[in-house]
Amino acid sequence: MPSLGLHRSRGSPRPHCDALGVLERYTGRARRVVELAEEEAQGLGRNYLGCEHLLLGVLREPDIAALAMEAVGVKLDVARAELKRIVGWRHDGGERGSLPVTPRARRVLEDAQTQATMACARAVGTAHVLLALLVEPEGVHIAIFTKFGVDPQSVVDELVRLERDPKYGAAAGRAMMERSSPAWQGARLTSRR
Repeated sequence: MPSLGLHRSRGSPRPHCDALGVLERYTGRARRVVELAEEEAQGLGRNYLGCEHLLLGVLREPDIAALAMEAVGVKLDVARAELKRIVGWRHDGGERGSLPVTPRARRVLEDAQTQATMACARAVGTAHVLLALLVEPEGVHIAIFTKFGVDPQSVVDELVRLERDPKYGAAAGRAMMERSSPAWQGARLTSRR
């Protein structure tokens, strides 16, 4: 399994670009999603980083993607409990340091770049990671989406609504998108498969 090359610096996890540059265009918050996903995987005793962990990372990072998921009824604690119910929990605490990334999770991280490009964004934000998770057709994260009755279009609609909301749009929209044009309003879920 390939690794994203997450490394520890002064005691805190900090992602950096791997040889293929998967995280190169990621905003700080989107990189933080990957860090949090690694923490979630380790906390569940896993020795890999999967899509289900990326979903928990999205839900933990206080940004527009987490707000959109909460608005459609997906809460971090309940999603984490559902994941534990589905895959269990290991008592060894998992590996420490960089975790290998499953091929499916790597594909999601790459597809997030496609989502950003389609939205005319210069950088990949947390919403792009979420959109890439929504279009990935397989994985444990799909069971969580199904449990909560997540409709992908309602998530997109909520992202658009939040971006237009003055309370969130100015700061969250910039952090999420760092884009050069307002094309996000026309966002569509697009998979490269």
